[in-house]
Amino acid sequence: MQPFNFHTHTVRCGHAVGSDEEYVLKAIEANMNTLGFSDHVPYRQSVLHKERMPYELKDDYLISVAQLKKKYEDKIQIFLGYEAEYFDEHMDELIERYNEVDYMILGQHNLSLDGIDLGRSATDEQVLAYASLIEKACATGLFTYLAHPDYFMLARNDFSEACVQASHRIIAAVKKAGMALECNMNGSRYGKKEVQGLGYVYAYPLRSFWEIVGDSDVLVIAGYDAHTPQTLLQSERYEEVATILEGINLNWIKDVSQLILR
Repeated sequence: MQPFNFHTHTVRCGHAVGSDEEYVLKAIEANMNTLGFSDHVPYRQSVLHKERMPYELKDDYLISVAQLKKKYEDKIQIFLGYEAEYFDEHMDELIERYNEVDYMILGQHNLSLDGIDLGRSATDEQVLAYASLIEKACATGLFTYLAHPDYFMLARNDFSEACVQASHRIIAAVKKAGMALECNMNGSRYGKKEVQGLGYVYAYPLRSFWEIVGDSDVLVIAGYDAHTPQTLLQSERYEEVATILEGINLNWIKDVSQLILR
């Protein structure tokens, strides 16, 4: 188990619950030494207010986490971050958001700002477009790690050749950038589904994807992807992931110093 979590949301994104301080208190109760807040980054033009933080709540988020960082500095180290998506036409704004925080994680859910969620639609063409966005994002140097890289499997009933190709490209881009890949411990909440040739499996973490990761030495971090404070106490999620990935040799991050933080 990691004594830290960098994938933590707040109520501002529209699909999480609990106060910011409750997340901190649960992290302390879980004996974590580090907590990173990474709510969904706001974009000025985005209208997906049930999926991302509205822009008008941005300053409240920045101030709240900064205050908690100071209040609990003798009990836990707190980092301020965003979970962001990469879009070519919004690069200037992304740099603005990067300069407001300690780190950003890349969590690509859409192919365009307010486009269709890849968890709902992921054709072979869309999966390859997803891989292309990941490659561009990794090359910017703005991101610490890639969250739920196998997210696109939520909308798939097969792990096609295009999915395999995309997986190799994603892993290579992350490794080249010196970033880490996140094994997202929230995916199992969606339950298992039938995937052609693989049987009944979790969409993510998808064992077939992580078997490809196992052939590289790319850094791997576990992420609670917490949308409730109580999630940070659910250590059984590590056991679920261990069962899914049993026998795969992964290069797990053991210390915060291994992460690229500002």
